[in-house]
Order: sequence, then C-alpha cells, then structure tokens
Amino acid sequence: MMKFAFYLKKYTMFMKCFILDILCTNKYTHKVAKAIEFMIRDALVLANPYLKIFESIEDPKRFMYLTDGILQSIEGSTQPELEKSRQLIRRIRKRAL
Repeated sequence: MMKFAFYLKKYTMFMKCFILDILCTNKYTHKVAKAIEFMIRDALVLANPYLKIFESIEDPKRFMYLTDGILQSIEGSTQPELEKSRQLIRRIRKRAL
C-alpha cells in the first residue's frame, strides 16, 4: 500500500485533481461515449462530399464557423445525398447505438 504525505492545506487541491482525473478517464473512455463519437465521425465523413466540411479545416475563416450546429443542419436538411448522415444522427438522438 502506498502512502502520500502532503500539507493539510493542499488536501483539497490534491483531491480535486485526483477525482477530476478519474471522472475524465471514465467519462471519455466509456463505451457509449466512444460509440457516439464514432457515429458522429461517420455522419460527418458521409456528409463531407456535399458539405465540404474537411475543406473548412484548412481555411481558418471557415473553420471558425464549424460548430455542433452542423449536426442540426444535416439533420434538418432535405437533400437526398445526406440521408445516410441523417439516419446516423437520428440513431444517436434515439440512443439506438
């Protein structure tokens, strides 16, 4: 068993760091979080030929306007080319992972 020695007044800071590390590790590597991450990536890859998302990454002026709103714009579009992306986003919203 390991023991740590630190000043009592640093206890709160130490515990906050330790707890935040555990929470972040568990949250970002959770299987549901990973599934959603991959589904969002796939939806963006499928929409890229029509929305030119990846080209915006190279242009700082266009990159500034890339937000999570892109998912809503894909979901609300009526373009038949974006149907597969829309289906993926709907599955995420319905938690059909």
